[in-house]
Amino acid sequence: MKERSILLFMERMWLFASAFSACVCAYFIIKKDFDSALYFLALFLISGLFYVLRRAQRKKKT
Repeated sequence: MKERSILLFMERMWLFASAFSACVCAYFIIKKDFDSALYFLALFLISGLFYVLRRAQRKKKT
């Protein structure tokens, strides 16, 4: 049970990181330029990938 809750916490952490970086990326694209948003775009893609991997790992364990 403890392992499942840890996996769920990590999954939600990556989901939050993905949503936050998507919002910041959109803000930088609207207010500034695309070059300043590249870091957050990369962070959005990586955290989204980690979210999908963690979700698959959690579903496989249960």
